[in-house]
Amino acid sequence: MVFVSAGCVNSAPRGEGSAPDAAASAAAAAAAAAVAPHNVTCPQPCTCKLVGSRRGLGVNCESKKIESLANLKPKPLSAHELNMRENNIHAVKKNQLLGYTSLNLLDLGGNNIKVIDNGTFQNLSELRWLYLDKNYLDTLLAEMFMGLVNLEYLSLEYNDIQLVMAGAFSHMPNLRVLLHNNYFTHLPVAGVLDQLNSIIQIDLHGNPWDCSCSIIPFKQWAEKLGADVIVSDLKCESPEEFWKRDFRYVRNDLLCPKLYDKISPTSAERKLETTGSRRAWDRETVHEEKHECTCK
Repeated sequence: MVFVSAGCVNSAPRGEGSAPDAAASAAAAAAAAAVAPHNVTCPQPCTCKLVGSRRGLGVNCESKKIESLANLKPKPLSAHELNMRENNIHAVKKNQLLGYTSLNLLDLGGNNIKVIDNGTFQNLSELRWLYLDKNYLDTLLAEMFMGLVNLEYLSLEYNDIQLVMAGAFSHMPNLRVLLHNNYFTHLPVAGVLDQLNSIIQIDLHGNPWDCSCSIIPFKQWAEKLGADVIVSDLKCESPEEFWKRDFRYVRNDLLCPKLYDKISPTSAERKLETTGSRRAWDRETVHEEKHECTCK
């Protein structure tokens, strides 16, 4: 989504009574009405305009050196789109988004966000697009995205995410997730990936996958998805023998030999040993019987 800045239009008088001046004034007034509705005061130092087919309020506060959402005064509570990209926000507190019930798009990318309180988004049931990319998040907590029941697009790339807690995605049944370029070595299936029942698209490239036993459940989950769901390669960072190989195309018994040594080979070897022993015993019995007959 691209935000286009637009300031308020002020028309300066160019002489009284001329038709061109009157037409210009009318056009300027119409433009001003389209930019900022009369019943809405745009927070400083942001710019506002009507956006989308629904003509909702778009508030553009990109690159304004804002340090907190609480600094938006007056609060643009009727906003459909709120662009806070490239500011200096370090944390998003639980009460800072109260009242933004019409919000459809929220862009918090490119800040310095390390902390998002649990329940911060609980009243944003209309939100469809959430950008949190290029921040410093390292953990996705279970209640972090509570309330985002209609969210379709979650952008989390270029954070420091290493851990996703069970239940983190369970509040977003229609989710399309972007998680590339973080610090995942593996992703848990139980309570995390198995919550993405309606997943449309997932991008996981650029993570340092550890292609050992811990990757097997994630690999099995990925293999069940449609070919167009995962839109990226999944290349191993370690161990060295699988470096830069897509682990989806590496056999499980090579990724985790000890797991398969415990399950399949031992039972097969046991069967082979039993069969071999019986055959040896049969051969010895036949030989002894033949020897006895020869002696007689």
